[in-house]
Amino acid sequence: MNRRLCEVSILNTGTKLIVACLLIVLAEGPAYPVDREILQLQADVIRLTQQLKELQSSVDQNNAILKALEKMADQVNNLADGLQKIDRAVDAVTAQGNNTAAELRLTLTNLSGHVNELQDGLSAIQAQIDGVSQRVTIMKTTVEPLPGPEDLMRTAAVDALAGNYELAVGGYMEFLSKYPNNPRSADAHFGLAETYFNQKQYDRAVAEYDLFLEKYPENGENESALYKKGLAQAAQDQVQQAVATLSQVVKKYPNTSEAANAKLKIRELRSPQRRPLTGTGSTQKAR
Repeated sequence: MNRRLCEVSILNTGTKLIVACLLIVLAEGPAYPVDREILQLQADVIRLTQQLKELQSSVDQNNAILKALEKMADQVNNLADGLQKIDRAVDAVTAQGNNTAAELRLTLTNLSGHVNELQDGLSAIQAQIDGVSQRVTIMKTTVEPLPGPEDLMRTAAVDALAGNYELAVGGYMEFLSKYPNNPRSADAHFGLAETYFNQKQYDRAVAEYDLFLEKYPENGENESALYKKGLAQAAQDQVQQAVATLSQVVKKYPNTSEAANAKLKIRELRSPQRRPLTGTGSTQKAR
């Protein structure tokens, strides 16, 4: 405030000097057209005017500087308030940080344990993968012999006994396609027919029994094949064909268990409790 009053006072003084000089010039009048002192006075007035302008410019600059300083002071005050708030926030975080740090350390400890467990598990899995890879490499570099006829027959028979009929059928058919003239071809045909019978695919069973009986008329399983063929026909309600087939069993193999069972089956098929037969072996209801 004092500085501003001083500036105003200086400006007023300069103005008064200029006015006084002008009054003196006017008062003296034009006594001397070209008076040296008047010219000098005019030059002094002009110089004072320039100095006054320079002083005014300096005052304006000072005012701008003062405004800038006031603005900076306000910013400094705001910054100080912000720093105080930050200090208070840091104190609060520090107070809470003790508990939080303990919880974080416990969490990190647990995570470290889990990571160690995962690393152990990965190591075990990697070891297993390496083992499998080695075995695969060995399998690739080792020539394995293809299954022979005995292997195929053994596998098919095991599948049939285990009830894996589809696998058994595939095994017998593979054997017959690869080794059609093998001495065990008869066993494969008979095993295939038996498997079809157990699957209740009686039409295929009858066809396979016929093929077996035709190709191997002296085989020891003929009486069983003929008897099973009759049962398969009976299961399809081909009663006349079944009776004819079972009668052949009784005639060709009279002293066998198959012949005794065939007699019982024939008696059952001809029983009055059964429905009347047609010419094709199918049955119709009595009217």
